[in-house]
Amino acid sequence: MKRIGFLLVVFSFIVLSGCWPTTQKSQATDARLQALETHVNDMDNTLKATKDTLDANVGSMADASVSFDNMRQEFEVLKGSIDEEKHAKNTTTNEYKNLKSYLDERFAKIDKRLGTLEKKAGIATTDTVGEPLPDNLGAVPVARKSEEESYQDAFAEYKKQHYDNARKLFGSFQKQFPQSPKAADAQYFIAESLFLQKNYTDAILAYDELTSKYPKSSHISQAILNQAIAFEQMGQKFDAKLFYEKVISQYPNSEEAKIAKKKLSLMKK
Repeated sequence: MKRIGFLLVVFSFIVLSGCWPTTQKSQATDARLQALETHVNDMDNTLKATKDTLDANVGSMADASVSFDNMRQEFEVLKGSIDEEKHAKNTTTNEYKNLKSYLDERFAKIDKRLGTLEKKAGIATTDTVGEPLPDNLGAVPVARKSEEESYQDAFAEYKKQHYDNARKLFGSFQKQFPQSPKAADAQYFIAESLFLQKNYTDAILAYDELTSKYPKSSHISQAILNQAIAFEQMGQKFDAKLFYEKVISQYPNSEEAKIAKKKLSLMKK
């Protein structure tokens, strides 16, 4: 049975909560306490159901009834301990550990005895208090950044010339907001960052992804020009010539076309 696992997770997080800011610690601890109370209530309902079944089906089992009553009293004492934990939630970590250890031990014994009674009463020994608690139970939720905030964070890193980090943030932005009008701009700056780091091979591929996925982007002419420059820097003059000519052909009145013409004239000398 997994009841004790639930409680262990809850109290483990109570112990660790001491490193949080005061307000967040209080909120998170309250959330864990509420979750603990919920599971205690679920276990309480299980005890009641087991008692009813024993009364109906195992009335002659006097020893089981006595065991049940003793366990019920002990359970009520533990419920009182939870109230004590509420009162002590802002105390030291050591006090939390001591209370956690005590409750873990007592709940483990109750859980074992309850399982025995369930078997005697003919109740299936499946979990009766729900699924395991999530690992992030009671954690203070992290606000999800908006589309604009995510983009600006990435662009800020780009302007600081933190190109590796900028690429990671732009990539995350594209995954989170694939339909964003700025997804094309993100791809362009990914390629630009590689180009500025003189990683020409990867830059050419990143520019190519821009032109294929976002053909209407306003950065296409610059992307093709930079591909040409990248090829020339790598000593691949034939490919560079093709891309310079491509800029001139597709964007004849652009500033990039003027630069491409000058580049071609220099290559002929």
